[in-house]
Amino acid sequence: MKYSLDELQSVTQKLTSVIAPKDIIGINGPLGAGKTTLIKALCSHWDIPTDEVTSPTYVYHHIYEGKIKVHHMDLYRIESEDILQSLDLVSFAQGNDVTFVEWMELYPDAFGSYLEIQIEILNDQDRELSFNLARLSIEDQMRFAKVL
Repeated sequence: MKYSLDELQSVTQKLTSVIAPKDIIGINGPLGAGKTTLIKALCSHWDIPTDEVTSPTYVYHHIYEGKIKVHHMDLYRIESEDILQSLDLVSFAQGNDVTFVEWMELYPDAFGSYLEIQIEILNDQDRELSFNLARLSIEDQMRFAKVL
């Protein structure tokens, strides 16, 4: 799914229409691809102020509340599976909230079932999203396939 940054709100509106409580969304892409920008846009549809949504790179985890509760995690600086387990981030993703995990590719098996989004930089203004549904149940694959 290709989009320009000007189209980000309409792209994320489609996604938020099928994201449900308990969903885990893993977001991957190079530095500067717009992982946090994507999450900011998604959260705005749930009335979470965009200025509250910031990268949790140095603190690992933020919680936002709007129409729904959102956990936003960043695995970039986590150096091992042992450290990930000691931070207990996975336990936050096991509730009824929506969870976004940046750099999920570093620990792809840690969170169980999730939708994987890959962001590719096309140029300064354009991105391409690709979606991997393989780690979702058949039921969840069908739900997400409606908009992807």
